[in-house]
Amino acid sequence: MVKNVGGKNRMVRISGGVILIIISYLRLAGHGYDRVIIGAVGIYGLATGLIRYCLINAVLKINTCKVGS
Repeated sequence: MVKNVGGKNRMVRISGGVILIIISYLRLAGHGYDRVIIGAVGIYGLATGLIRYCLINAVLKINTCKVGS
C-alpha cells in the first residue's frame, strides 16, 4: 500500500477524527443513527491518518505525501 496522506493532512485527519469520536461518544450531537455516522466518520479519519492511506484519495488520485516519504 502506497502512502497518500501526509503532513498537515495527516494531523487534521487524526485530530478531527478524535474530536468526532469524542462528540459521538459524549452524545453532544445528533440522535441515534446520527451519532453512529459521526462516530464512523471520526474512526475513518483517525484510521486514515494513522495508516497514512486513504481509499478516497486513491480513487481521486490525490497524494499529499512529499516525495521520498
